[in-house]
Amino acid sequence: MDNIHSVAYELTAAAGESGEAVAYTVTPGRKFIVNNVQFVFPVGSGFALRVWIQRGTEKIIPKSGYIVGDGHRIPLLANVEFEGGSTIVVGYNNTDATNSHKVLVILEGVLK
Repeated sequence: MDNIHSVAYELTAAAGESGEAVAYTVTPGRKFIVNNVQFVFPVGSGFALRVWIQRGTEKIIPKSGYIVGDGHRIPLLANVEFEGGSTIVVGYNNTDATNSHKVLVILEGVLK
């Protein structure tokens, strides 16, 4: 049975921190087809927090580079399939050595 599915994940990156964070793990035996991804940056982010979506170690959204913002909501079309048991990872790099920064990542699609 197909269900419309949304996942919201808030990432806080400490000053100067880089890494990867698991935003969602797909239920075993199911499939999550992500149709849209939104990145929401609060005002004051100063374009310092660079983020992207990975499937395992593969960078998929965007395929190269990263997403940044300051008071922006950035919607992107995705159409990416994640198998049951796989993880959706948010990669990040906070280029601000003094302040922590946040982003809200919203994944929208169909859970089969």
